[in-house]
Amino acid sequence: IDEGVKNKLIQPIGGYFLKQLISKESVDTTCALVLYLDTLVKFIRLKPFDLAKGFKCLPDHLPVSLKRKVFDNFSSGLPQRKIITPELKDKAICHVIILSLMINGCKTDVKLLTESIRVEPRNMKKLVAITGAHLESDPELGQQRIILRKNLASFDLSYISRKRK
Repeated sequence: IDEGVKNKLIQPIGGYFLKQLISKESVDTTCALVLYLDTLVKFIRLKPFDLAKGFKCLPDHLPVSLKRKVFDNFSSGLPQRKIITPELKDKAICHVIILSLMINGCKTDVKLLTESIRVEPRNMKKLVAITGAHLESDPELGQQRIILRKNLASFDLSYISRKRK
């Protein structure tokens, strides 16, 4: 995995999560999430001339259906003139944040995201807020983390909303 990250076959965030996955005993759908996350990060970092090549510019080890899905959902324009608008880039970054939270148990380090994706700190705060998570600083470690919290104190499992007339 380290060799793949060094040769830029795998993005740093994907390599980190793959190492965690290997250390676990059971591999479930987390592997697919890591693959999707890594594909999105590679897609976000594509240059305009690579985008013009279509989904074939993504690595061969990725499934074609995943490549098509990423190109269809996160780019616009004609097939030979695909572009990534700022809105679509932000959408992809939000998906990366959500996927990393899903993989890592509702918390992740900001450093992992900033190693793989270039995001201004001001925009990072807004994108994290859009996903429903929070940025927290840990002064002891000197790190920032993204944490998704659910307010379970006010959550009632048996609550049924009234029908409106």
